[in-house]
Amino acid sequence: MNEKEGKLVVENGDLSLSKLKEVYNTGFSNSVAQQQRKKVIGERIKDIRKSKGIKQKELCERIGVMITTFSGYENGKHDVPAEIIVRICDLFDISADYILGRTKNPKGLYFSKEDSNIDDLQKRIDEVQRLLDELR
Repeated sequence: MNEKEGKLVVENGDLSLSKLKEVYNTGFSNSVAQQQRKKVIGERIKDIRKSKGIKQKELCERIGVMITTFSGYENGKHDVPAEIIVRICDLFDISADYILGRTKNPKGLYFSKEDSNIDDLQKRIDEVQRLLDELR
């Protein structure tokens, strides 16, 4: 996501900040659903943080949140502000859709497995090009 004129815009099929706030704040009218939403978001944040080997304290320093508040996010006790979700997404290069539980793919709803193979494909192309250069 990039920032243009103070608003985040859609990039690679990800949500803009205004759309993120809309999705985050609507559709959860009862307290059971609200608690479930907070639980899913907290679990996703905790899972991604742990998978990257980052301690709570370090992440809190990097995103500008007090550790007690952040602990409440991960434990599903507090709502996570959209701006914090965006910071986490930017830091870990993941989609807000993933954190919000809209997809199981950390890269987002519109990211295909083929896209993840682009780096491998480029390495193969470079290797073939090197071999061709050697043959000349």
